Amino acid sequence: MSRTTLRVVLTPCAALDVGRLLAEAAALARALDAELAALVVEEADLLSCVELPFTMEVGLVSGAVRPADPEATRRLLTRRAEQVRVLVAQTAAGLGLSWSFEVARGDLLREALSAAVAAPVVLAPPPSPAQQAVGRQPAPPAGGLVAVLAAPRAADASEPGESAEPGQPGDGAWATAVRLAGGRADLVVRLRPEDLARGPAPRALVVSLASLRDRPGELEGVLAAAQCPVVLVR
Repeated sequence: MSRTTLRVVLTPCAALDVGRLLAEAAALARALDAELAALVVEEADLLSCVELPFTMEVGLVSGAVRPADPEATRRLLTRRAEQVRVLVAQTAAGLGLSWSFEVARGDLLREALSAAVAAPVVLAPPPSPAQQAVGRQPAPPAGGLVAVLAAPRAADASEPGESAEPGQPGDGAWATAVRLAGGRADLVVRLRPEDLARGPAPRALVVSLASLRDRPGELEGVLAAAQCPVVLVR
């Protein structure tokens, strides 16, 4: 039995390609000798919204406007969750990992933060407005680098992409990133929040919750700017 758990948290309609997200989560679970535990979060706000009598939906192909159908929305979420469960099972079996699957209703970020208190969490960034409009996924990473989120840059700080080093706040994040990079510290870099929208996206971004303790609200901005799976660690 695995000694630890790695939880991957996602919505039934995850913005990032689910296969890519699960592949990164499974790679980290194997590096950590952990169980791959998937949690699909049905957004409570979405379900509340479609139950309002004045909520309308627009057909993606036809453009037809019609009243929202709460039951149809629930059935869609159930089908998507089952598709994710099958992918989790296939991904875990391919790497010989033990796995579990759970569906919850609530807020994605709140569920992820709650789970990250006990174990590392992998989640996908939300879609940008442009991606939502055209139904496109973020571009895959250009290289194999794994990034660690650093503090915002001071006026005299060096350029983005500097090597991450231990002995700084967020050592747990650095160690996790090195494991995800296959033990190769030369493939781990530090990126500050303002660097996330520049250049090619890394394979994954590791974020230490402890490093954000004095910067409340920054995690939402990080998730909005990230173009890759995000790993939360204590």
